[in-house]
Amino acid sequence: MAEMNKIKVGITGQDGFMGAHLRNFFEQRNEEIEFQPFERSWFREPEKLIAFTQSCDAIVHLAGVNRHADPDTIFQTNVELAQSLMKAVDQGGSSPHIVFSSSTQEERGTIYGESKKEARRLFEAWAGKGKHKFTGLVIPNVFGPFGRPGYNSVIATFCHALTHGEAPHIDVDAPMKLIHVNSLNQIIYDTITNPVPPVSIELSHDAERSVSEVLQMLESYKAEYLDNNIIPELPDNFAVDLFNTFRSYIDENHYPVALELNADNRGHLIEAIKTRCMGQVFYSSTNPGITRGNHYHTRKIERFCVVNGDAIIQLRRLGTDEVIEYEVSGETPVTIDMPVFYTHNITNCGDTTLLTLFWSNEFFDPEDSDTYFQLVVPPS
Repeated sequence: MAEMNKIKVGITGQDGFMGAHLRNFFEQRNEEIEFQPFERSWFREPEKLIAFTQSCDAIVHLAGVNRHADPDTIFQTNVELAQSLMKAVDQGGSSPHIVFSSSTQEERGTIYGESKKEARRLFEAWAGKGKHKFTGLVIPNVFGPFGRPGYNSVIATFCHALTHGEAPHIDVDAPMKLIHVNSLNQIIYDTITNPVPPVSIELSHDAERSVSEVLQMLESYKAEYLDNNIIPELPDNFAVDLFNTFRSYIDENHYPVALELNADNRGHLIEAIKTRCMGQVFYSSTNPGITRGNHYHTRKIERFCVVNGDAIIQLRRLGTDEVIEYEVSGETPVTIDMPVFYTHNITNCGDTTLLTLFWSNEFFDPEDSDTYFQLVVPPS
């Protein structure tokens, strides 16, 4: 798509859980989307907020308060943010497509749900005057990597507890309609690129599970993967998404995971991969001084195991500057699994050919490789 045809998109709340994932999703599609940065302080600076609305063809309004000691603060803040955005659009004379994230909590009687419902009603009335484009998305429980425990979702809370030696507990065991953040990103992208008349839509969910069922799955991932280095059974997309969410809470010091080296006069043997699910095993040879990778995945699970030579494996979580580095050698074999949304590479730092064994939970598909280029160490 030509540069002039790019859709200019801004996100309020771009640094929150959903906003950070959505920003990354848009940046993957930079041939179509031109991302417009936003700062939360602009809600208190009318001129900057007006300029922001004028710079955008579409605005995804995610900014808000989920939890607060004072319930009135939740309601007042979420409604006032919506009102501020509408006022800025009117004062700036612009007409960006507003995509608003509401929640299925609208019908649960929570103060958060009530605030979202009222904000959506105000947007609908405003857009109904015929001058503005608006889509309200009523969204199920969103889960995915890097959510804030105790704030974004019960899944984030459970994952953090299980990976940090804490005992999770269930307050209320009820069914949950769940949508993965990748699915939500795709829906928002489709909404922006194929706008419809002002409308509110209740989104379908990826899966429905009770709180206790989700906890049981996560506890099995801890027992098999975290405690015994076994890739668990992952029978469907929901299980893969939940497992990748669980993995995102594991401390970097958990890796590398040492493997037992069984040696005798014939040579040696290691059990590099134990898995209860299928996938693809492959290996690469890398010449001295050469780096492979510098890419990340959003759903794919990968395991690295150097079986000959010396290497440095580097990782960096998207949106951060910290580079994690592991020195590994075929002399003392270990495994390192690549978390989703971490760009990673492997460099032969030795004098001999580097041989690396890889496992992925899915076959490589050039039409849908889930592989996105980004340098681990950006140029200075």
